[in-house]
Amino acid sequence: MSEMTDWFPPHIKPVRVGVYEIKYTPRKLGVSYMYATWNGDKWSIGAYDLHTHDHKCFDAIQEKYWRGFTEKQA
Repeated sequence: MSEMTDWFPPHIKPVRVGVYEIKYTPRKLGVSYMYATWNGDKWSIGAYDLHTHDHKCFDAIQEKYWRGFTEKQA
């Protein structure tokens, strides 16, 4: 896995379109990490697999903690 940026709060949105790591905090389960696509306007639904998530299905929850990759992902 490539190096990652620092975590950003939900009120700051990514500058670039692409896939980002997000914090997912389901009730009573603690924090886990997923991947979601930022299309410049909305976040996709998160997925645990970086390469097979559905970037066209948007999430109802748009407030996400996120961080980016420091290198382009294949």
